[in-house]
Amino acid sequence: MWRLRKKDKIKNPFIIRQGEDEYGHLKDGYRLDWTEQVFLPASSDKATVGQNFNFNYLPKIIFVLALFMAIILARVAWLQIIKGDYYYNLAEGNRIRIARIEANRGIIYDSSNRPLVRNVANFLLYFVPADLPENEQEKRSIIERLSQILGTLSPADIENILTAVKPKSLESYQPLFVTDNIEYNKAMLLYLESDKMPGVYLSNKTKREYNLSSLSLSHILGYTSKINQAELDKYGSEYLPIDYIGKTGIENFWENELKGQSGKKQIEVDALGKE
Repeated sequence: MWRLRKKDKIKNPFIIRQGEDEYGHLKDGYRLDWTEQVFLPASSDKATVGQNFNFNYLPKIIFVLALFMAIILARVAWLQIIKGDYYYNLAEGNRIRIARIEANRGIIYDSSNRPLVRNVANFLLYFVPADLPENEQEKRSIIERLSQILGTLSPADIENILTAVKPKSLESYQPLFVTDNIEYNKAMLLYLESDKMPGVYLSNKTKREYNLSSLSLSHILGYTSKINQAELDKYGSEYLPIDYIGKTGIENFWENELKGQSGKKQIEVDALGKE
């Protein structure tokens, strides 16, 4: 029992011992077992507190960050200030479209002020190829449904019309004529279903109908028909590919006066290009 107590006393660093150590000095065993182990890591894999960042690199890092921010600010200024109007108009062009209000063609009268011709309703179907679905299956279903409603064009005929325009070209944003003189019942059905057919549009245009009394003057009055490519190139922006133009006689000679002046309106469209 005395030996255990003596051993405990030796291991206890807080017990004052006389005669065993010189004043102010401890044996190596006590220093290694207690004092140095408090401050020194027991193994090399333990983390130590110290300076790991080299502050000499700080100016270079600040310069890189400042250059990066300057590039971002310059790009923002380019997009918002210099090119702001351009991108604003481009965005508005996707949301707002200019629709033409077509003027009614003028009436031709005889010397007694009796009309020799009149305008009657003409339902016309056309595509805007850029608005058609990019998915081939969806486009195919639209073509088949149109062929089913019209009854005069097969799906192959409609596809041949579309192949005349290259995708993503300037012409793909212009109206592409499909057919006209559509019966009223079919036109109403197309009108109701066109909301589910992106890129398909039904227009209510007019066509000329000549009175019986003017048939003998047909060679003088002339006639109107859909504009062809040569005439479209000649008259430029005054006509669209779905317009009618005077071909011969008075209809042709007085074309500028008879066609009138079309107006314009702005319409807001959705993602399908519908009003």
